[in-house]
Amino acid sequence: MSVWLAWGRRPLAAVALVLTSLVFSAALFLPGGQVRSLFGATLVGLVYQLAAALPWSAGQVAHFVGFAWMALLLWLLRPDLRVLRVMGVLVLLAVFSELVQGLLDWREAHLADVQVNLLGAAAGLVLGGLGTLLAMAWRRARRGRGD
Repeated sequence: MSVWLAWGRRPLAAVALVLTSLVFSAALFLPGGQVRSLFGATLVGLVYQLAAALPWSAGQVAHFVGFAWMALLLWLLRPDLRVLRVMGVLVLLAVFSELVQGLLDWREAHLADVQVNLLGAAAGLVLGGLGTLLAMAWRRARRGRGD
């Protein structure tokens, strides 16, 4: 998956997509203790603090943030895919990641996690779209001033 995401991209974009894909996979599929070791107590603690303020578990907060980040990166670094294709890729990732988690002894699959994954993906696409609109407005304003 990470090779397909990075294929044909500039080197920095390819590295960002591959690293994100690998970290994303580690977070979704490694046992909890290894995830804590990989990401550190500070980041894991922050996720638990966010979960305490939301009606979600820490795992669901992590799913939301991960899918939002992945969607935003795909929006920014894969303009050839844009909304429908990016959403299609993210829907497949949301569903198949839960199916694979259901096959692992140390993970469980939950339909609610698929929903949180899709909410995160939608949030990332909205952020990417808003960023694009702001950049376009800024460029128009600069052209209007003659900069």
